[in-house]
Amino acid sequence: MDNLATDLQPLLETAQQREFTSPQKAAYPGVRAPLPHEYTKTLLQAVYSLITDLYQIPKHLKLYPLNQYYSLVSTAPEKLARLQRVPHFDNLSPYYFAIMHYLAPGPRGGTGFFRHGPSGFENINASRFETFKGSAEAYMAEHGEPPSRYQTQSDEHFVITETISYQQNRLMIYPGTLLHSGLIDPDTDIDANPQTGRLTANLFIEFK
Repeated sequence: MDNLATDLQPLLETAQQREFTSPQKAAYPGVRAPLPHEYTKTLLQAVYSLITDLYQIPKHLKLYPLNQYYSLVSTAPEKLARLQRVPHFDNLSPYYFAIMHYLAPGPRGGTGFFRHGPSGFENINASRFETFKGSAEAYMAEHGEPPSRYQTQSDEHFVITETISYQQNRLMIYPGTLLHSGLIDPDTDIDANPQTGRLTANLFIEFK
C-alpha cells in the first residue's frame, strides 16, 4: 500500500529521539528501537480487516502484537553471519505476519521474495521445515557457504520470485513463512543513523 501516512514527519522525528541497539537474539543485521505505541495501535486497527479477509483467518483467533521496531541496517557485508547472507523466513505459523513500512526517503534497496532452488519451496511451514533445512545444509556442504554479501540476485540456491521496490511511505504485509531478504545496497543502505539510514518500521503479529 502506497502513501500510507498523511504525515510521516512525526514518526521520523520520534526515530531521531530513540536509542537504537543491536538485538541480542534476532538475526536482523542492524539496530532497532521501539516504535511509538499510538502508531502501532492505529496501524494494526487499519489493516486488521484486510489481513483477516485476505488470508481467511479463522474468526475464533485473536490478533497478538509480538514485536514493533524501528529498524536500520548497519552490518557490513563482510561481517554478516551465514544465515544473514541468504533469504530467511520469520516463523513457521500460518497465522504469523510481518508488516514493513518504508520510512526513509529513497533511493534504497527494497525487499525480495525467493524460492529455494533445491527444494522448490517458497514458504516454509512446519511440515516443510526439516526437508528445507536438510536440503539447504546439503547444498552448502557441496557448494560451500554463501559469499559475504547481502543476497540481492538469483543464484542456483535461491531464486527471486518477486521484488517490492523501496518507496517512502510504502507498506508491505506478508506471511512470516515466506522466504525473503532485504535487497540491501551497501552504498546507500548500511547506516545506523535514523536521519540518513534505511529507516523502516517493522511489526510482527500472530493470530492465535
